[in-house]
Amino acid sequence: GQIELPHHAFIAAKYDGWISVLLTGVLFQIITFILWLLVKRFPNHTIFDFSEKVLGKLFGKIISLFYSGYFLLVASFLAASPILYKWAFPNTPKWVVMMLSLSGTLYFTRVNLRILAKYNTLISMLILILIILVLTVYNDMRFENILPIGQTNFRTIFIGINPVFLPMVGYKFLLV
Repeated sequence: GQIELPHHAFIAAKYDGWISVLLTGVLFQIITFILWLLVKRFPNHTIFDFSEKVLGKLFGKIISLFYSGYFLLVASFLAASPILYKWAFPNTPKWVVMMLSLSGTLYFTRVNLRILAKYNTLISMLILILIILVLTVYNDMRFENILPIGQTNFRTIFIGINPVFLPMVGYKFLLV
């Protein structure tokens, strides 16, 4: 999950893992922008509908199949996440944690997903403002703490994107 994200980035890209996280964030902003354009172009359609219109019937069905399988895979990882049991709720019985997760999921199935998708797009666009605000708070920030930069090669940095990618994929479920 996102709690272990820095650790996984370090394992893959060593001291340049922060660059992998930064590149993954940029990649997700590009993906979010493309998905926003598609939703804007097809306002009354789900990803299953407009994937067939954009890619054709056969490839659209294949994308829909992969998307559904991916959703089930990630949902199963989240439901059985050891982070919930070990870090967040170590003394809580597993059935209580599962019921809380299920109740949150049921709530999100009742809410209009377009509102959640618009919220996600708004939050994604406000990241720049958040960065500016964070930089104004940290007067004593020392950029030499991120040195040495470039200790690993670009291939290793791009390989570091892979373990960072999965914890950041939750927003894609808002397209359904």
